[in-house]
Amino acid sequence: MTDQPPSPPPAPPGYGGSETGVRASGLAIASLVVGLAGFCIPVIGGGVGLALGIVALRQIGRSGGAVGGRGLAIGGIVASAVTLLFGLVVVGGIVTSMFMGRTWVAEAQGQMETRVQIEATANALEMYHLDVGRYPTEADGGLEALRARPPAAVDDWRGPYVKEPPADGWGHPLRYEPPDPDRPDDVRGHTYRLWSVGPDGMEDTPDDVER
Repeated sequence: MTDQPPSPPPAPPGYGGSETGVRASGLAIASLVVGLAGFCIPVIGGGVGLALGIVALRQIGRSGGAVGGRGLAIGGIVASAVTLLFGLVVVGGIVTSMFMGRTWVAEAQGQMETRVQIEATANALEMYHLDVGRYPTEADGGLEALRARPPAAVDDWRGPYVKEPPADGWGHPLRYEPPDPDRPDDVRGHTYRLWSVGPDGMEDTPDDVER
């Protein structure tokens, strides 16, 4: 009588083998495939692969050994988690870059509008000076004297020299200090001060915009 070779040991439950009739979970395979391929669409692929892997593990656990592929499901979960994390980092970086870009553009636009408003107000001050013979004082109401006849009812006032209260590119009123003999002349020979408090709305900070 010929000795028969020993039968191979049964496959461990959950991993399957054709000898025992255990089939690998299709969800586990799909989880691994989607997790690995998910780098093309990280957030969506990672999320789908993660969900498939979790469902596959539950399916394998409830099958009583009839369905295998536990290792595939775990591999799919790990790959999907890495893909999902990678996607979140990439998306976060893109969103941050877009936000910073929009902030920079808004600040640059505000700077440009402020420069234009300051120069327009300075021109109005020069027109006032030509008519009245001096720049507005605090008693005249400062820059308000460019829009309405000062309380002193200056006879030579031919305004209004501006239509709206002068404001910077961020909606803050322009600041004005009347001429002061103790203040050094600026590059144009003026002793008045005309400036914007900048985007933070606070005086005497680094973002102030001077004429």
